[in-house]
Amino acid sequence: MRRPWGIVLCLLLAAVAPHASGEMIVDVDSELRRLKELGKPDHPAKISPGLEEDVDSALAGRVVALHIPGAKQRIAVFEFQDPDGTGLGGAVATLVGREILLGSGARSLGVLRYRGSLQPSKQHPQGYFDKVDLVVAAQRATLAIWGMVRRDGDAVVVDVMAQLPAHAIDDAWRWQLVLPRAMGGESLGATVSPRRIQVQRVRLPVRYVPELREMADAVDVVRERPDPQARMIARLPKDSAYSVVETRGDWAKFAVNGETGWVRRAVQCRDECAPLLGTAAFVGDLLRFGEGGPAPKPSTTLARDTAIVARQLAILENLRKQVYLPASEYLERWNGDRASDFGAPYANLLALSSLARQLQAESGTPYHAIRLDDEALRPIASALAHASQDDPRNVEVLQNLAVLFRLLRDERRAGLASRLAAAAAARTETPLP
Repeated sequence: MRRPWGIVLCLLLAAVAPHASGEMIVDVDSELRRLKELGKPDHPAKISPGLEEDVDSALAGRVVALHIPGAKQRIAVFEFQDPDGTGLGGAVATLVGREILLGSGARSLGVLRYRGSLQPSKQHPQGYFDKVDLVVAAQRATLAIWGMVRRDGDAVVVDVMAQLPAHAIDDAWRWQLVLPRAMGGESLGATVSPRRIQVQRVRLPVRYVPELREMADAVDVVRERPDPQARMIARLPKDSAYSVVETRGDWAKFAVNGETGWVRRAVQCRDECAPLLGTAAFVGDLLRFGEGGPAPKPSTTLARDTAIVARQLAILENLRKQVYLPASEYLERWNGDRASDFGAPYANLLALSSLARQLQAESGTPYHAIRLDDEALRPIASALAHASQDDPRNVEVLQNLAVLFRLLRDERRAGLASRLAAAAAARTETPLP
């Protein structure tokens, strides 16, 4: 049976005093009832609509009120797809969302944890990804977390995904190089990719499912003291705001309607399910990078996509610090891997770093008077052209190649790259690859 839509709103805001955090669980039925009151003069402070209303508003072109608008960064965590009916879709999202809230280390974070199926319905026939994109864009979220739970014999396989929304790319995930006017003054861009990142795949024995559900249920239990044996005084309520006023080890102290109690973090998820919490650490690294922090370190315990993104962010971190290294230095540092091993977007960042390095070497000349010779440009263009064969629909790479070939006066290949870029852009109906 399809459960009612709902949304959990979590808040971790930086302040002059120690960090404050908060959360709200909202049932969609009450949200939709309140929707009729939104905008009325006597209800100026009504809560923002829930997931279905966000979808309806986005489709109708209406401005959607932002949940937790004061947070610097905001994440949407969606209930995982559960086509085999394991019952873990909400449990996994609950554990991952709570650990992100309390363990990410971000300075100013709002977490929107959406509860309910995203599968097409009669009222909302849009597909899962269409709904994710609509809600994330409408809420201007910095990042989205979603995934899938599937049965595989006597095991349950959980895939955890992170998504970088198109509207957030320019803020932290893209770098642009404007060429000197003597070289035409065109711009080249490099964007971190993939935007949909497989963070990890966790395999759990089926016998572990009830325990995982209990763990997810436990993170909403409020106790008198930070002790699992302490008296239960409440459950985190729906339709009421509450805030985290203190953390102590594995526990967080919540204030609910003027009363306080202790809620346990998801860290009791150990043994087989412990790897799930690795998602929170990686997401925390992404958030800190978005705030100007260091790039995440490649992990041997997470999915390969995280290593691909981490290596791109290591280059991007240097680029935004104006530290321009040749591609060879990065490739030698990372076990001699070829650029194509990590895709065209990785090669694109390497190409721009190498090009910026060449321009920096001409610092004795006024910038807009610099004109690099063919000997400096040709290896960069050739390496990028080779990498583009692995991703012939990457619009940004093709556009950069068109610029580089024009600089080399290779009009045939410049024209071909431009036509391929235009064709790839026309085939792309969504900003996500």
